Amino acid sequence: MRKDLRKKYCVAESKVVAFIGNVIDIKNPNALPSIFEKVKEKYEKDVQFWIIGDGNQRKNIEKRVHDLQLNCVFWGNQPREAIPDYLQCIDVVVLPSLQEGFGMVLVEAIKCGANAVASKVGGASEILGESDAFELDDTFTDKISSRIVYYLENEIFQSLDVKFSWENTAEIENSHIQNILSAKEDKF
Repeated sequence: MRKDLRKKYCVAESKVVAFIGNVIDIKNPNALPSIFEKVKEKYEKDVQFWIIGDGNQRKNIEKRVHDLQLNCVFWGNQPREAIPDYLQCIDVVVLPSLQEGFGMVLVEAIKCGANAVASKVGGASEILGESDAFELDDTFTDKISSRIVYYLENEIFQSLDVKFSWENTAEIENSHIQNILSAKEDKF
């Protein structure tokens, strides 16, 4: 299926690095052109950049990637049910947010076969581990782009901790429900 989708989206012979989310200030999309430029400098093979989402920073990002002559496709907002297909075409998802909650797109990316890197905010370190979440400092662009290139050059695929499995989540949820029911029975 992955191979067919990559062919459908015309990326069968190239790598894809993508951002998925709202193209707004808090998601730090202004970091993307610099990250993409560094990846292009460090990775000598064909790479395509995707931005899936929309927001008030889109025009600014479009201008910057155009000025940098980056091979970047802006997909705009897409239906939620289409995202797994896009994720199966992507090699690395990048999430450079200034603030983030849990970062569910990181989990979704890994579950669909993409690797993921992010800024070290919210739950990114918990999801990805310390080697794939980077401090938003002067070295951020260089470090995150190097990690992206590492994933592009190597056949390494991230996996999620068992605590993020459906089975584990259902088990925890069931435990909470049983505790609530037991507490109610004790009152009567």
